[in-house]
Amino acid sequence: MSIQELTRTIEFAKLRCLDFNRLTEKLLASSENIDTSIVNRLKEMSLSVSEKQRLVEACDELSERARTGPSSFREKVDRTINRILRILPNDISYPFAIMYLSDSLKRRRAWAYTAMRGKELSPNLLPDLVEVFDQRRDQEVLQLIARNPPLVIELDPGFLLSNLNDQYWKARAIEALLQNDRDAGLRVAEEYPIEFAHAVGRLRDKSLLKPLSALLEPNAMSISFLSIYSYALGRLGALDELERVSQYANAMFSATS
Repeated sequence: MSIQELTRTIEFAKLRCLDFNRLTEKLLASSENIDTSIVNRLKEMSLSVSEKQRLVEACDELSERARTGPSSFREKVDRTINRILRILPNDISYPFAIMYLSDSLKRRRAWAYTAMRGKELSPNLLPDLVEVFDQRRDQEVLQLIARNPPLVIELDPGFLLSNLNDQYWKARAIEALLQNDRDAGLRVAEEYPIEFAHAVGRLRDKSLLKPLSALLEPNAMSISFLSIYSYALGRLGALDELERVSQYANAMFSATS
């Protein structure tokens, strides 16, 4: 293992001796293999705008080459391109990546998701995102929507919340509702009490203390709810309510012990 580590260290040191053009040539050199450590070296470099543009062109070349290459090469190329896109600014990577939003391969749809995560998305994209979700069921699509409040407001909250699997992203969606359509956010509180409490805690909006407190009694037997409820109360600075929860929890634990 020590010899293997030494070999990798030497090979990476060699990469550090190459300029950007030679690294790009090396990245594109083979149609059956790809040296993924090149991306690690590129991450270390301060790239000019033209070099970043050249990397997008290299991604395009690799993508086309991988279409006819062995499956192992295709998979490695797809992962490598995703890593390259992560080190590029969104204004440069987005035009390339967005073309793969509806690709049949999830590895390639991931290119679009990577570029879109750091960008404020237009509501005009919502129909395309919903269509991709309907066809592919990618949770990443719904997470992109949850990241962008204008898209959350345009979409039926019931559709978004019922299809999101992760509690955190449901909370993000409810947070967007509370910020931009308060009534809609309040309407989902009873159905999603844990996520609502999480959203209120993230917002630190003290005007939401009353609707938050109304969730305590119907959810008082849920340890998960009491935990996130306490978190939200702490973020709101609601010490009296926290004392109430503390007393209730002590009484409940005493009764069940």
